[in-house]
Amino acid sequence: MKVILCLDDRGGMTFNKRRQSRDRVVTEDIIKSASGGRLVIAPFSEKLFPEGTALTVLDNPLREALADDSVFLEYGGLSGYENRVTGIIIYRWNKLYPSDTKIDILPEELGLKRVSTEEFAGYSHEKITKETYSV
Repeated sequence: MKVILCLDDRGGMTFNKRRQSRDRVVTEDIIKSASGGRLVIAPFSEKLFPEGTALTVLDNPLREALADDSVFLEYGGLSGYENRVTGIIIYRWNKLYPSDTKIDILPEELGLKRVSTEEFAGYSHEKITKETYSV
């Protein structure tokens, strides 16, 4: 499965059980990046996506996702699911936000290699960096 994350400059994901930030251009790109398979999310993430988006909402997306799925993960970690991850997409906010949840395993620790890096303007962020990692 491919995992999709949004991180700040220190690997932060959430603060006080809330997402650090959001950006509708990132959300649109997540939908495009998941084309060809299911986009699997937790109920917490559902309100980020426009009504009518083809989503599979699961209580534990990492455990329940299929091999060809893309899992958008806003909280929690990859520990315990390392053998299922075949790719990671990281959207970097290029900012520091308060965080109490950070990514627990980096792509390189899973043997993944960065295959592309793109920068683009978001709706509410001047610069978003998208990093794609694969086997």
